[in-house]
Formats: sequence, structure tokens, C-alpha cells
Amino acid sequence: HLAPPSAADYEAWAIRFLTEASSHLGPKVDLLSDPDLCAQIAAVLRERFEQIPDTEKLLRNWTKMAGLPAAVLLSQSAAVGHNELLAIIDDAAKQISGEVMPWDE
Repeated sequence: HLAPPSAADYEAWAIRFLTEASSHLGPKVDLLSDPDLCAQIAAVLRERFEQIPDTEKLLRNWTKMAGLPAAVLLSQSAAVGHNELLAIIDDAAKQISGEVMPWDE
């Protein structure tokens, strides 16, 4: 049985993951080369991650959440700014944590 990481460990891993993504996925994800943005994204994910009891955390979902910023940037034809990307990630994290449901909005 795997135990989920601590919120701090998840946040640190997310920062490393986002930093690596910025150097391997091409120019569409250059926004992720900003360490401050990566830290903000990881902090948003951590905030939602730590709201969920360990017994209810699905690690595959939280691994996917760390990949979402790069996926958003790769999928958009128009440039996405810092604030817009943070809002998208926060909204998705709220949904995956069960804080809000997609149909509530």
C-alpha cells in the first residue's frame, strides 16, 4: 500500500516536475521556465492536496494535476498568461479535490 506524500513533498515534487517540463516540452511551455510561476502553481496544488484526507487521495489524479499546466499551454493556440493559467489550475484543483463540482459553476 502506497502512502501519499506529505503536502510539502508533493509541492516540492510539483515544482521539480514543472521545471523539467519547461525544459523538455518546447517553446509553448516557456511560461513554466519562470520559477515564481512554478512555485505559485505548486502552492495552489498543495493547498487543495492537503484539504483531502490521506485515505481519499488518488495519487494518479494529483500526478495528472501537476501535468495540467503544461497540457494547457500546449493545447492553446493563443498565449496564456500567468494569471489565466493559475486560475485554470486552481479551478481544476478545486474540482479534483471535491471542493466544487463542475456542475456547480
